[in-house]
Amino acid sequence: MFVKRVLKGIIFDFDGTLGYFPIDLVEVKQALAKKHEELVGHRLAFSPYLVTIDRHVDDPQVRDSLFEVIEELEAKRIEQFKPFEEVFQKIQEFQQSGLSKFAVFANTSEQVIHQCLKKNRLEALFDPIVGLRSVSEHKPSPQGLYAIVDQWKIAPSEAMYVGDTTPDAHAAARALVQYVDIRDFVSLDPRNFEIL
Repeated sequence: MFVKRVLKGIIFDFDGTLGYFPIDLVEVKQALAKKHEELVGHRLAFSPYLVTIDRHVDDPQVRDSLFEVIEELEAKRIEQFKPFEEVFQKIQEFQQSGLSKFAVFANTSEQVIHQCLKKNRLEALFDPIVGLRSVSEHKPSPQGLYAIVDQWKIAPSEAMYVGDTTPDAHAAARALVQYVDIRDFVSLDPRNFEIL
């Protein structure tokens, strides 16, 4: 007998999952290296850049300045954000099946995520949005996933995390949240879940 998995909420990554957001990673890494050298006197190889900040930048003011660099570069791309229609159609199917909790956990600036979703009239769908400044450890750390399930007052096993990268999958595994790649999410059938 097939036992349906309990599902109380779905958490999404942002870039590459909810839509196309063309951030230039090489540009970000170069800008961070330059800013770090200005502030501290030596360069770091920012690859991957948020993990590098988490592990090697202890000064809160330096961290804040580096986050500002990331936010400025991301903000230039807001107008280029394009939601993936098939993802939002699938979200609608889950809503019609009774699911009401949807959130975002990404390594992108919260402000940028809000603006991208707002310009497409999608912002009200997601609560909370956990991003760049909401956590002290970024993906693959599960900190953001824990924050969301705690806010929702559900068990990690009752949530699903939808993403498109290895750090997304690692964060989900560490949090004991079911991980689904975005390519598989669009073919899920909500009827295969016990939605509460």
